[in-house]
Amino acid sequence: MLNIDKSVKFLDFGCSAGSSIAAMQNKFSVTGLGIDIDDQKLELARSKGLNAVNFDLINGVVPANSVEFVTMIHVLEHLNSIDEAARFITQGVRAATKFVFIRIPNFDVDGLLIKHGVKFYHSDWSGHRLHLSSLQLYLICVRALGRRNGEVLVGGRQLLSGRCKGIVPASAPRNLSKRDAEAFPAFDLNKIGVPVHKETFALIVLGNRQGYGPKLLRRMKVNPTDIRARHSNFSDVTPDQEV
Repeated sequence: MLNIDKSVKFLDFGCSAGSSIAAMQNKFSVTGLGIDIDDQKLELARSKGLNAVNFDLINGVVPANSVEFVTMIHVLEHLNSIDEAARFITQGVRAATKFVFIRIPNFDVDGLLIKHGVKFYHSDWSGHRLHLSSLQLYLICVRALGRRNGEVLVGGRQLLSGRCKGIVPASAPRNLSKRDAEAFPAFDLNKIGVPVHKETFALIVLGNRQGYGPKLLRRMKVNPTDIRARHSNFSDVTPDQEV
């Protein structure tokens, strides 16, 4: 069982070197705790004055209702299976009392891009073992919410348009850095014919907080108009508008 101090208000699953812990602490003015299994990255996080611990989220248990919210920023794609992703999200819903926020790279358009002989450079990283689609992420989140009061919102973040860097020839080497990927000529996204986002997001709102989701998304720099799928399960009580 993970030990969580009462001063901790959020957990950051897969915290790496701590950038997302720091970002959320600044955004919400509360104390967070990062969780990872890479000791070297945890040391980097601690060297910045951040709270971070080594804990196995697949086999361990996070206490129920122990924090206000949980974040998973670019971590699910590093897992080995959909079952592991479902375990992470279920653990987050168990621990949080207000919301769970998730961001992953957009893998939805990989099939369209390859038809034009190109790929997102991040779709060909050896560390990105799990290419979750928006639908897969949505269904996992809905199942994790279960019969609890709340809402699931899934969509795209950072709409790309025009000539876009970071989309490289399909034959380009694996594991390109962002800098190396952007050295390739920009790809004209108008050829795709559909909106293309850099990331996919999921927000699981917990409790009867009607109207809470879109307001929170704006704080997370997500345009609520980019919500593509919504599942709501609210009972008839006074909405909680706190963000």
